[in-house]
Amino acid sequence: DWKAVLRRFVQHCARLDYSWRSPSSRYAPLGLYLPKLRSETMPPIVIAVDTSGSIGGKELEQFSGEVSSIIEEANPETTHLIFCDARIQSVKEFLPGDPIEFKPKGGGGTSFVPVFSWIEENGIEPACVIYLSDMYGTAPESEPTYPVIWASTTKADSLGNYAPKFGEILFLDFE
Repeated sequence: DWKAVLRRFVQHCARLDYSWRSPSSRYAPLGLYLPKLRSETMPPIVIAVDTSGSIGGKELEQFSGEVSSIIEEANPETTHLIFCDARIQSVKEFLPGDPIEFKPKGGGGTSFVPVFSWIEENGIEPACVIYLSDMYGTAPESEPTYPVIWASTTKADSLGNYAPKFGEILFLDFE
């Protein structure tokens, strides 16, 4: 189940912040003094959407639903939503509670490199990057310091030379 795998990936990247300052009242009647959860927010995340010419309306509609689900479930401090074909077409930033505007732009060739360059140039330290794509593009050669999941509409065993050298590839089965 690709939705469960994606959910686990996002939850794994989440920051759970505990404090001993005020113990959890949930376990106090049992004589257990455990730290209290102070924050369930996740550090900033980047969600990149491939908007190249090979991505059709059906895929973009599915990607839109996934973006909303990821943001709702992960509750990141900030979500950077990047639409990219061979270059960055637009970047949207969302804070918790903001309405999600999914307005893809693009239609050219495919390169994944601009998204990773944008992250570095803007000093973003994401908890993770989730890249929604058909995977027929050029990925960076060097592995970033943050986890990456490639949510692909193409099965990994069909990618051949297009398979990136880092991150986990997750097949999105929209059927």
